[in-house]
Amino acid sequence: MALAFGWAGAAVAQQKSPQGDTWDSIAKLPDFSGVWQSVLNKAGGEGQTQRNPAPFTPQWKKKAADLAATRKRSGDVEGRNKYCLPLGFPGGMAGPQEYHEFHFTPGQVTIADEQGYVRRIYTDGRKHHVGPPTLQGDSIGHWEGDTLVIETVGLRPDTEWLHGFKVGEAAADMRLVERMRLIAPNQLEIVNTYDSKIAMTAPYTFKITRTRVPQPMQEDICAQNNRDINGKGGQMFDTTPPPLR
Repeated sequence: MALAFGWAGAAVAQQKSPQGDTWDSIAKLPDFSGVWQSVLNKAGGEGQTQRNPAPFTPQWKKKAADLAATRKRSGDVEGRNKYCLPLGFPGGMAGPQEYHEFHFTPGQVTIADEQGYVRRIYTDGRKHHVGPPTLQGDSIGHWEGDTLVIETVGLRPDTEWLHGFKVGEAAADMRLVERMRLIAPNQLEIVNTYDSKIAMTAPYTFKITRTRVPQPMQEDICAQNNRDINGKGGQMFDTTPPPLR
């Protein structure tokens, strides 16, 4: 083992820097550049299909069933994006309408979407922080060969699994692991594992495939030209033009 000597003269083990911790090591990583969009499966979903349902507890199965019934009845689901609120994680990574791009810098992978929201995945070897929960959670990543492995904890209860389905009390012990790798030059496979003893009887694993699209990232700000309606068929927002001056 190679040794290095600190200022006090004590011998300490020389540790190898994490992959992606320098610009030189970033140049050796897989090419995640460009804009990525989800690819729907044949059932119209992205892994959470009836052929592979999440192993929810009875209480959470009822929540999922109630949400599905609302969608089937009217489609008017009370989700965060209905109020122009940021989706947070994991919901913000799942929808087919979501576009994402990756930015690699020393010690960090940043994922941005078309609404300007970002996820910061720290790959510098740090541990999870003990700060307050957030919509994106605290994401720590590392590379296993050509696979980026991300563990996220510390989510707020009002973030969503998917549109209208809040994480709720499961945020207290929710742990999400993503394994991202290129399976073709323009195909990114993301293997997701969700684990929460509060909401599930076992960890739930499913895949999402994203394709690299030949376009620049577009701006799509929800609060601009939002004309959503409430459950009674009326406008949720005051669309009256301001008075002329």
